[in-house]
Amino acid sequence: MTKDNIKSIELNKLIVNLNNPRFHKVKTELEAIENIVKNLGDKLLRLAKDIVDHGLNPIDLPLVTPDPEKEGYYIVEEGNRRITALKLLLNPDVIVHHTKIHSRFKQLHQQINPSDFYIIDCVVIENENEINHWIELKHTGENFGAGTVPWNREQLLRFEKERLGKNKAVLQLIDFLKSIGYESHFKNIYTSNLSRLIDDPDVRDFLGLKLENKILYTNIPLEELLKGLNKIVNDLSSGDINVKDIYYKHDRIEYLQKFDESQTPDKSRVFSTYIPLNELISNQLVNGDNSNLLEQGNLFNLESNPNQSKGIIKPGSNITYTNKNDSDKNKFETTSNNLRKGDPKKNHTQSQNRENDTKKPFPLSFLRKTLIPKDVKMKIDIKRINYIYKELQTLNVDEFPNCLMNPKSPDILSRI
Repeated sequence: MTKDNIKSIELNKLIVNLNNPRFHKVKTELEAIENIVKNLGDKLLRLAKDIVDHGLNPIDLPLVTPDPEKEGYYIVEEGNRRITALKLLLNPDVIVHHTKIHSRFKQLHQQINPSDFYIIDCVVIENENEINHWIELKHTGENFGAGTVPWNREQLLRFEKERLGKNKAVLQLIDFLKSIGYESHFKNIYTSNLSRLIDDPDVRDFLGLKLENKILYTNIPLEELLKGLNKIVNDLSSGDINVKDIYYKHDRIEYLQKFDESQTPDKSRVFSTYIPLNELISNQLVNGDNSNLLEQGNLFNLESNPNQSKGIIKPGSNITYTNKNDSDKNKFETTSNNLRKGDPKKNHTQSQNRENDTKKPFPLSFLRKTLIPKDVKMKIDIKRINYIYKELQTLNVDEFPNCLMNPKSPDILSRI
């Protein structure tokens, strides 16, 4: 196909296809229009309204072929809804017996200049095989990439953010989580499920998040924030929960009630002010009275963390946070300056310790209290042992020390 295939054609010489794949074959153009109105009435109205507001889509021209029986006329192969909408915009009385739709088209007719739609740019192709190829690509999906590859939910949200200025809370959360190493988890997460959770104010409050003027904020340190977020991400990516588990408000409340202490943020540890989520891992934070910048030091050691790509992040230990119940302190403090002065040997030891810390396996100690991590998946055929394995993923080692030290356990576990 070349630019020579594009031709300006009078609307009254474009014939709505009598053999439209959407419906059974009919004998007249009026019957074809009737089929579209009867089966796609509301959608046809929305299309007509969009044409009135924005004109015809310049990146999707109607595809037509010369009518073999009427010289100078063309049969519409692709774009029958658009041509039908245009014909009804110019002459609504064609469907006078469809009272509601006729009335709406009459209203839209008053809003247009008919001369704007007398001539329509179309793509003209005579070869039937070529016509079928383009129609197939348009209507039969991705075709392994040859057709149109639709956006997923996250990509749609990103378009809305970049082009339309709509920065949804769930996209802010996704960007934040990906920036700290959770990229791979989102291959298996439906964005709509995460959105259903984060759009619930009770869920946000539980996690330590606040939505204000469409911006997500937090006032708790990363290790506390990750307690709840880590469970949600793992549950969604593993399929442990799906939409039916969080569809209604009471479902989400019940889900949060299943979080154990290690998965529940400690709200007594807070910053002196709320911080935009996307600034939590920046190099500096502003304290509550905005009087000066407080150095964050090596709070989130991302670059040196070899496990970052696996969704692992290790917050540093060189910051003390404000405690809600401590009236003597109203801001967190940094000790990172200790690394720049004092005993060089001590500094070297501290630096070496930090390097070793980055090699700790996932999940981090503050993210779990069970003997076997909950995200460890094992196939155990022996029913009794499988029950014990599942129990060890739920029992808190601090709350049930005697049970977990049962002398029979080592022998059983050695068989797993």
